[in-house]
Amino acid sequence: MRLLICYAHFGPYHLARARALLKRRGIDPVFVELSQTQKSHPWLGEKEERGIPVFSLCTGAFEQIDQREAAFRMREFLDQVTPDVIATAGYGLPVLQRATWWARQRRKGSVLLFETTRHDKRRNPLMEGLKRWMIPRLFNTGFVGGLRHREYLIELGIPSDRIWGPHSVVDNDFFSIGAQRTRAQEEIWRKRLGLPLRYFLFTGRLAPEKNVFGLLRAYRAYRDQGGDRSLVLLGDGPLRAEFERYVQEHRIPEVIHRGFVPTAELPPYYALSDCFVLPSTIEPWGLVVNEAMASGLPVIVSDTCGCAPELVQAGNGFLFSPGESDRLAALLAKIGAMTDKERRGLGKESERIIRHLSPDQWAEGLVSAAQAAQEARGE
Repeated sequence: MRLLICYAHFGPYHLARARALLKRRGIDPVFVELSQTQKSHPWLGEKEERGIPVFSLCTGAFEQIDQREAAFRMREFLDQVTPDVIATAGYGLPVLQRATWWARQRRKGSVLLFETTRHDKRRNPLMEGLKRWMIPRLFNTGFVGGLRHREYLIELGIPSDRIWGPHSVVDNDFFSIGAQRTRAQEEIWRKRLGLPLRYFLFTGRLAPEKNVFGLLRAYRAYRDQGGDRSLVLLGDGPLRAEFERYVQEHRIPEVIHRGFVPTAELPPYYALSDCFVLPSTIEPWGLVVNEAMASGLPVIVSDTCGCAPELVQAGNGFLFSPGESDRLAALLAKIGAMTDKERRGLGKESERIIRHLSPDQWAEGLVSAAQAAQEARGE
C-alpha cells in the first residue's frame, strides 16, 4: 500500500514518526510537507540529517503559501505518485481539500490526522454543521491524539469504530537517553548551561494561549510563601518583550529565560529540572509534556490541555485550571516540599505512562487507519 502522509512541515517529531513508519512491512510511505519553514514555530525549521525523502510543495514559510499555487502543485504531485491512501493533518486549507477531493474522485482511501478538541476555541454552529457535512464525505477514517480529539471527531461524523490513535507522539528514546546521559554528568552539564541547583521548567512559545503570565503570578506567590526553586523558561514569541518587562516590574526573583532552544539541545534542561509545568489556556495536545515525561519528570499541567486525560495521573503529576494561580502555586510548593526519592517516583511513573505513546505505536495505529480507509474507499 502506497501511503502518503502530509503535514504543514516535517519537524523533529514528524521525522521520528516517519522513521517508525519506514520500518513497517507492506507499506510504501510518501512524505510531503506544504512548506519548508514555519515562522510561528521556529523549532519546526530545525534541520537535521533526515535520511528521509520529504517532498516540499512550496519554498519559504508556511504563512506565505499561495494556496491556489499549492493546490495546483498538490494535484500534480498526487497524479505523479498515485497513492492508495492519503493522510492529511487537517482539512481547512484549500491545498488539503484538494488532496482529499483527489482521493474521493479516484476512490482512494483518506485518513484525517486530527488533534483538535471541542473546546479549543469558540465554535460557530453554522461552521460546525458544514464540518459535519464535509468531513464524513472527505475522510474514510480518523487518526487522533487522544480521548478529547476522538470525542470531537465523533461529533463531526466519523464513527468511533473508524478512529485510531495515538497521533500525538514524540521520539521518547531521544529524550530518555539524553536525560540519562546528562544526569550521569550532572555537575558538568549544570555548570555548562549555567542552571540553578533546583528549578521548575516551562518550554513553549511566549504567546497568549500559553498563559505564561499566569505561571509568573503563581511562581511569585510560591516565592512569597517561602519557596526556593528557580523558574527556567525556554521559548520565544510575540509576548517576549512584555514578558521580560513583567518580570522586572514585579521583581520576580530567579526567573531565567533562555529564549528559543532547538530540540536537539533540550534534554539537559529536562534532565536537571525538578518538575515540568504547562499552564496553557488552549492546548490541542501539548507534546512538550510527552518530552518531559520521557525525560523522567513529574508534570503539572492545566486541565485544558488535550493530553491531560491520557498523560496526567495521580502517580506522575497534577492538574489545575489555568485561571487558578493559587492552585498552581500550591502545586509548585507541593513538588518543592517532596524528597528527591518522591520526585523520582513520580518521574518513573511518567516514563511508564509515556511508553504507550511512541513512534512505533503511531506507525501501527496509522497503518490500521489506512488499511480501513483503503477497504472503505469504494463506499
